[in-house]
Amino acid sequence: LKAQAVAISSPVIAAPRFQCVPYGEAWREDAGPAICCDGLVQGTDMQLTHWTGNTTAARYYADTSTEIALSFVEQIHAGSNTDIEIKEHTELLQKATVVNNHCDTDGLLACWTLLHPQEAL
Repeated sequence: LKAQAVAISSPVIAAPRFQCVPYGEAWREDAGPAICCDGLVQGTDMQLTHWTGNTTAARYYADTSTEIALSFVEQIHAGSNTDIEIKEHTELLQKATVVNNHCDTDGLLACWTLLHPQEAL
């Protein structure tokens, strides 16, 4: 991971909350939109994970979920008004619950990155 300072001049966009989903259980769609960070939680709107079988977008993909989350928030905050995918992901981040199904360093840091992007960047 290449260390560099990223200036955020626009208002900080962060996920509003976190919830642990027990391993093997799915996210309830009636609970609202969710982003899975590390691990695999079925039923979420987006996955930001390196786990096998994930659907993480290639534009964010990296070796660890923390790197993926950092790439995600960096691109969100540097996003252009013409990138439709970034616009959609920005809207999702503003209202989604960040979820994880286990506790380890990579999962903790990935979730923290979405909840505290200014500090993470």
